Amino acid sequence: MRPGRKLLAAIVVGPILTLLLAEGALRLLFPVGRRASMAEDEVQAHMGYGFAYDPDLYWYWKDLPDPTAGIDAHGFRRREPIEQVPPPGVRRVITLGDSQTFGGGVPADQAFPNQAEELLGDGWEVLNAGISGYRSLNIYRLVRKRLMAYQPHYLLIDAMPKDSPREDGPLVERKVAGQGVGEALWNSRVYYFGQLTLRLTGLRPWETLPWPLQLHEVRTRLVDPSQGDLRTSPDMGNHDLIGRYARQQGTEVIFMRYPVQQPDGTVGCMAWEGSLPEGYPVFDACAVLSADGRHSSELFIDNNHLRPEGNRVVATALAAFLVDLDARRSAAPEAVR
Repeated sequence: MRPGRKLLAAIVVGPILTLLLAEGALRLLFPVGRRASMAEDEVQAHMGYGFAYDPDLYWYWKDLPDPTAGIDAHGFRRREPIEQVPPPGVRRVITLGDSQTFGGGVPADQAFPNQAEELLGDGWEVLNAGISGYRSLNIYRLVRKRLMAYQPHYLLIDAMPKDSPREDGPLVERKVAGQGVGEALWNSRVYYFGQLTLRLTGLRPWETLPWPLQLHEVRTRLVDPSQGDLRTSPDMGNHDLIGRYARQQGTEVIFMRYPVQQPDGTVGCMAWEGSLPEGYPVFDACAVLSADGRHSSELFIDNNHLRPEGNRVVATALAAFLVDLDARRSAAPEAVR
């Protein structure tokens, strides 16, 4: 081979071999991430449940049903069987959010949606569609792609305002050119650690590929002086789109104010004045937990995951809220909007 060709081959082949070796080494070091199609620290944070790339949702359950995660064939975290169409006389609520809604750190029957269903009793179904790391963009797409087929009367949205880029296109719902590249990078350890390195050096560019980290740390940018105040950005958040779409389908949306544990032992709230769309019912879980009066460590496992008792406090208030809202809507449907 001529010297020029050898040099060209070294320039082209060398980096490729280096990347492949790095990918292989990282996969050996982080085998759980490989099995779960997620990065190691995300797996540990959300109890190792398995996710797979989805061209529309970015990630979704790898297998349905998933007995390990307690996910049924419909994608809900529950044990009781359901039909796709609600039985006559049953009010169906679908709760959507991240691992706070899912019930990270507690058994399925202790998550607040599941406890609320138990408290409501006959005549109600509260389906837990929470997925670890989900933000309003994932939720908006999940509602359109899968959940409206279940004919919910209510959607409860437990997501932080301005938490993700605004929806910028239609659902794909089919194989598209370039999907294989996106899926490969979504599962790539090299890509993940590259993005993580950028964050550690203070750089947080918007990724254009559907990796969970893309949406996971958005809230830190809301208060990043170098990025400006994204709380007023028209390019952030999807709550109003969710509400508008659901009402077009005949479903009412309830926005839940997202509670968090503060370092001083109080309950904080990932919401601010005017951060949620006007004209929709709001369930104030932050106020409910604050009014309980206990130190936040008795209600929260960590920053945002609730203990069984914290879930119970939220569930009790949510059950009462739903009964009251449904009664008012039955009496005067337009009065509660």
